[in-house]
Amino acid sequence: MTSKTRYFVIASLLVIGVGLGTGLVAYYVGFPAGAFAGRGGPAELEYVPRNAAVIAYADVRDVMTSELRQRLRSALPMPENGQRELEDLGHMVWGMVIAIGIAFVLAAAVFRPRRGVHALLAGIAALWLIWSFWSYPLLNDSSSAKGVMRHARELAGPDATIGLVAWKEQNLLMAEGPVKDFGFLRPWDQQLIEAMQWQSEDPAKRPLFILEDAMGRCIDKAKATAVGYANRRQWWLVPSAAVVAGCVPDSSVDAEQEKQNAPDP
Repeated sequence: MTSKTRYFVIASLLVIGVGLGTGLVAYYVGFPAGAFAGRGGPAELEYVPRNAAVIAYADVRDVMTSELRQRLRSALPMPENGQRELEDLGHMVWGMVIAIGIAFVLAAAVFRPRRGVHALLAGIAALWLIWSFWSYPLLNDSSSAKGVMRHARELAGPDATIGLVAWKEQNLLMAEGPVKDFGFLRPWDQQLIEAMQWQSEDPAKRPLFILEDAMGRCIDKAKATAVGYANRRQWWLVPSAAVVAGCVPDSSVDAEQEKQNAPDP
């Protein structure tokens, strides 16, 4: 998961927590449901019972199409990988948000208005525990190489030997099954040259696991498979069919290698 995606999720949960806390305070001090049912209000609120103590209402369509959201998207564009990753985790994140909401509702029901402070503290404690035990397993695959290495093995098959090009320490540490490396501090173009020669000796059982920034012009992305995004890096699995015949990797990626060789966060 990218830093922007992580911050987006954290900020979203904080907003939800503040909203739920505000609702609890309104429940504690009392708030007339008719305040939202006046003339010109949403038609849906006409069905709210008059004796309701608290109500939460949001028009998701208006929020998603609002000018503010469009400005935020323009000011903070999210990388394609981050968007895809957030979409993949969407149903899990929504499950966590629902669980947090249920926890706040249960806290309010148990402690009642007379002990509103206790209910608020219980809700915050539940939010902290749910966030800790639910979200961190979701973030694990994006903040470590475990998920991409597992997926790479699934794509390559149990009998294949995966060649590591432009790899990081975590890739080797969390690799599943047999792997082959071509040096760690060697220039990426030299690693790729040796890896391509090694792969040609047994093309069917020697796919290459490579960092996107190191692929260069000798790898046809249309024939390669995106494995995943981890530690702010995109990784690919390259079969022999994706290697451009007769191509010699150049050293144009050396500048990017200087950045990527920094220790993993």
